Amino acid sequence: MLAEPVISKPDFNFLDLKTKSIDGKRHYLTPSGEKLISITTLLSHFKKKSIAEWRKKVGDAEADRITREASTGGTKFHSAAELYLDGKDHTQFVQTEEEKSQFDCLKTHLDNYLDATWWQEIPLYSKRLGVAGRVDLIGVHKGKPTIIDFKTSRKWKKKDWIHDYFMQATFYAMAFYEMTGYPIKDLCILISVNKGEDLQVFEERVGDWMKPLKYKIDEYKSLTED
Repeated sequence: MLAEPVISKPDFNFLDLKTKSIDGKRHYLTPSGEKLISITTLLSHFKKKSIAEWRKKVGDAEADRITREASTGGTKFHSAAELYLDGKDHTQFVQTEEEKSQFDCLKTHLDNYLDATWWQEIPLYSKRLGVAGRVDLIGVHKGKPTIIDFKTSRKWKKKDWIHDYFMQATFYAMAFYEMTGYPIKDLCILISVNKGEDLQVFEERVGDWMKPLKYKIDEYKSLTED
């Protein structure tokens, strides 16, 4: 049972955005016609070398299996969370014991610390940054308006390994502010580890990641633009 909201939800409406693959990269199409690179596509550009090294180490067949399993599990995890927070039946996505365990650790946290759900899976974009994306959840977390992102992982994560998660969530806050004028200063990354063994909770301030995000976007543009 979610607690009563302590902060009123801002009165904004968001249009859905179509996506288009351009040179194999996901872009969002804004209402005025701009084609903006996806924040996840942009950040994943910097992981290509490490992913290639990992694939070489474990072999293509095993890498494909792990990637496929992670993608399927992540999709089910996000779908279950979205339905649960909407007050709808989510059990179609939590059939196995592993799926139930993975979702239950997230559910427990949301039940205890999420005061209100404002928006889920809404597209956000920034013309100033030239980037777009789709946020998992914007709501009131521990009494504060917060950008919340859900992740799954086979292993525990150290903070130094997931700077891209913080930059991704920071982008959502910056784009939200550009679109609405409403500042969100907090972000929370919730990672269900090892199929529900535990939940890692990382809480950060948006202001601490704005410069790293802007640097990363500028670096990407310098590497990819002619």
